Amino acid sequence: MPIKVRGDVQAFFAASTYVEVGDGTSTLFWLDRWIGGRAVAALAPALISLIPRRALRSRMVADGLFGRRWVRDIAGGLSVQAIVECIRLWDALESVRLSALPDTIVCRWAADGQYSARSAYEMLLGGS
Repeated sequence: MPIKVRGDVQAFFAASTYVEVGDGTSTLFWLDRWIGGRAVAALAPALISLIPRRALRSRMVADGLFGRRWVRDIAGGLSVQAIVECIRLWDALESVRLSALPDTIVCRWAADGQYSARSAYEMLLGGS
């Protein structure tokens, strides 16, 4: 059975990393794993289905938090579940504070938390 390298590598990277938000300018609001190591897409699946693809792929954390612009990305009718998720997300975002530091990718399995291509390669092939 052939291995889907691209999909496997992307899944490995997603499972191994999360973002510590600094200034929020390089982290995607809807798709990156930045809220306690989880993505909004995982926390609010009903809500995420109402976000246009353009916003999913372009809204950065800094921009989304400024004036709660993330709310403007929601399009279409809200189900009860989407409303509940929206309120939970709103509450979770109340404690988020941006800083002057850049966003940082953190590796769950690296001893120092630093991502590198070498450490990822060693982790991927460690069992071989």
